[in-house]
Amino acid sequence: ISAPEETHAAVLSVALEARRCAKESLSHVDGAASLLVELARIADLTPLGNAERRVSDEGVSAVLLVSESHLAVRTWPSEGYAMIDIVSCKAISHNAVEDLRRAIRERLGCQDGVSARRAFRGTALAGLLTPGQKHS
Repeated sequence: ISAPEETHAAVLSVALEARRCAKESLSHVDGAASLLVELARIADLTPLGNAERRVSDEGVSAVLLVSESHLAVRTWPSEGYAMIDIVSCKAISHNAVEDLRRAIRERLGCQDGVSARRAFRGTALAGLLTPGQKHS
């Protein structure tokens, strides 16, 4: 059974945090970009374009625009830490979220698990959308 906010939300936000990850895997711009593409595939989202850059502490910041919204990652190699945000107007199942967590843990070599929090946003838009309307 769906929660009321899930049923009436226009957007799903999944915030993932990865801890005690391999420093090397958090330092590569190309690795961050390909991670986001892999996560989009797992969540059945459609990539449109990306941007990435190295930041001052040798970490990486990357974003992938998808037709359903976007994915973003920011890494801190010295701390073994990464934040990944997925925002989608398309539903992402609980099973897919578990697959996302597993993929992040494997790709980033995390010794600890990867936490995930789901938030349903855009409930104010629910009245503007017709039943069955795609939110992208």
